[in-house]
Amino acid sequence: MITVDTECSSCNGSGIYSGFAEQKSVAVVCYTCNGTGCAKITYKPFEKRKTKRGIVKVFEKNCGYGLGVESLGGLSYYEWLNGASFKGKETRDVVCPHLHDQRINLTGCKDVRVGQRISECPHFKTKSKCWAEYDLKG
Repeated sequence: MITVDTECSSCNGSGIYSGFAEQKSVAVVCYTCNGTGCAKITYKPFEKRKTKRGIVKVFEKNCGYGLGVESLGGLSYYEWLNGASFKGKETRDVVCPHLHDQRINLTGCKDVRVGQRISECPHFKTKSKCWAEYDLKG
């Protein structure tokens, strides 16, 4: 384990704090660092990714559905450890590509209104077409 001194993130290293209860020219001693301006971080340097016992399947993302070994999609733990791609292994049976990756902008995604559930999208029942477009863009 390694311990290093860092700037206190609560007071930005000043050792004092002025919040909504303190007048403009008044401060209180920072509770986080006790006025030192310094915070200590203790960490263990990373050596390599560790394996985890009992895991047999890995999914890239969980989009709010219960996932189990029997769920469609995902990779075996062995495939994932060896760098296999999740492309085509998404949980395509229950999610659309927009829910899986909200950074992507597909043709029909503009039809989903703010505050609307993605499952209410007019294209959700034909999401396989959206996945085909996702595959072309991805």
